[in-house]
Amino acid sequence: MSFPAAAHDDAPSAADMPGDSAPAEPAVTGESRAGEPADAERSEADAANDTWKVDPEQKTRLPWHGSMLLFDQSVTTQTVGLGPSYQSADPVYEWWLAFKPRYALYESHKESFALNLWMNVYLELTNSDTTTTKHEPVLGPTWLSAIYGRTLFEGDGYKTSVSVGPRLGLPTDMASRNAGQIVGLGVSAGASQRIPLRGRGAPWFSDMRFGVSTTYNHPVTRCTTRCFENVNQPGQNLGAPIEDLGNGRTTGLAQTNVATQSINQGQVGGGFFPNHSFNVALSADVQVT
Repeated sequence: MSFPAAAHDDAPSAADMPGDSAPAEPAVTGESRAGEPADAERSEADAANDTWKVDPEQKTRLPWHGSMLLFDQSVTTQTVGLGPSYQSADPVYEWWLAFKPRYALYESHKESFALNLWMNVYLELTNSDTTTTKHEPVLGPTWLSAIYGRTLFEGDGYKTSVSVGPRLGLPTDMASRNAGQIVGLGVSAGASQRIPLRGRGAPWFSDMRFGVSTTYNHPVTRCTTRCFENVNQPGQNLGAPIEDLGNGRTTGLAQTNVATQSINQGQVGGGFFPNHSFNVALSADVQVT
């Protein structure tokens, strides 16, 4: 009767033996020993799973990826005791909260179409000179847009893309409502260029980006000047004739026979609203980490 030899801790392994004494492992075509897919199948699955990514840094395939909740703080230097003792009669420390959801209706590596919403809330923690009560939250304007984006070139870390789409402005802020604004109609367009620095895989300073954006807005208002529908104050409409001195000369308003008419109006300020506005913004940023 024979017994197998006991294995000792100091026995050399097959990998430590000289030569090709280690037995060759059988080729695995379907699954590895642990039941995992083979390397070839695993790489194929990884490549298939990454086809939904519009950008290599994209972490999820959910349609609302890219939505943002932005919190910003701003303060004047006088508020924190920097600079001369007196700089302004209105020291300010303010919070700004922006909610910017995005929902992608269609996305591919080359183009996308998404709906965007931008809502704003402001809160001044110092004594505000524009609100009725102290520490009163103030709603800002709201913008709704539909953006079509397209990548013109991408390779070796470089990426050139453009976007365009309509935008709708809602007067959720009190200043716009009090000025008589009903809605804002417009179009936005932009272009951006990504330039590699240390490469997309670098933990620091991977790339930088330059961009230009333009917005056109046409406000739809009740009046051509600031007006408020709940204000009805008396005024006068001067209907004076112009005295003709002959030879195409006039004296302007005549000093006699000035006809006036009492009217009620909701105008609360002077100056005319712009019928069309066009803004251009330039941007540059560096991806630190």
